[in-house]
Amino acid sequence: MLRRILVPLDPSSYGQAALGWSCYAARITSAELTGLAVLDLPGIEKSIGSVPLGGIHYARHLVEKKEKKALDYVEKLLRAFEDRCRREGVRYRLAECQGNPSKQIIRDSIYYDIVVLGLRTCFHYDCEFKQGDSIADLLDHSVTPVFAVPDHFESPKGKVSVLVAFDGSFPAARALHRFAQLVRTAEFMITIIMSHQDMEYANDCLSQAEGFLRAHGFGNIDKVWTPRNIVDEIRNNYLQQTNMFVIGAHSKRGLKDFMVGSLSKVLIREENKYLLIGQ
Repeated sequence: MLRRILVPLDPSSYGQAALGWSCYAARITSAELTGLAVLDLPGIEKSIGSVPLGGIHYARHLVEKKEKKALDYVEKLLRAFEDRCRREGVRYRLAECQGNPSKQIIRDSIYYDIVVLGLRTCFHYDCEFKQGDSIADLLDHSVTPVFAVPDHFESPKGKVSVLVAFDGSFPAARALHRFAQLVRTAEFMITIIMSHQDMEYANDCLSQAEGFLRAHGFGNIDKVWTPRNIVDEIRNNYLQQTNMFVIGAHSKRGLKDFMVGSLSKVLIREENKYLLIGQ
């Protein structure tokens, strides 16, 4: 069961959707939300670029102006987060810090059950919002599962189709475990799929994963073995009709390296699928 949820605050529509899902999950599970706002001072200073001779005073003035604007936005985001949590009736904490957003999120995430953010992000508060970067550019590594949401959120109604890309590895198992702890107010239609050349081994892993989910109260589970490339299989047969994907990150560097992998690229590029990523 979720107990602590970290929500990096982001003014984009993706960030608002992440906050919406987090409040929904916290209300159902009685979890506590932490809204994290990071003042990106290194990014602000870097945005100024090279300073010509005699321009140091102007550059410092520009940095100070951007820092003030970003700080004002941080306060605005924290107040909006607080107001939203109060309206939703969920427990919450506020967290504000300075530094590189990715590093700060990674550092704080180890004390939480899950990090919730948008499929695209905008943590640079000193400028007008533009299309954000993919979460592929956000994290170098993390031990905490990440739940990434598209740019809109509505409370689940009816049946929700979930595809678990499973290979028996520790990262895939972590994603499976975290999925078992997610909110279940809608009926999940689950497909566990494994790509492997050894059918007997794959079917054993699939049966074990199915048994784990059934022990946690899940029904409506299908198992699929394929010798084909997992990306081709999902793209051709499962991508369009699936609402949510559960996947594992297979890299010592974690999320960033995994995200440049072909499966994750396909899923992120869709921008309308929920992703649960275990590291």
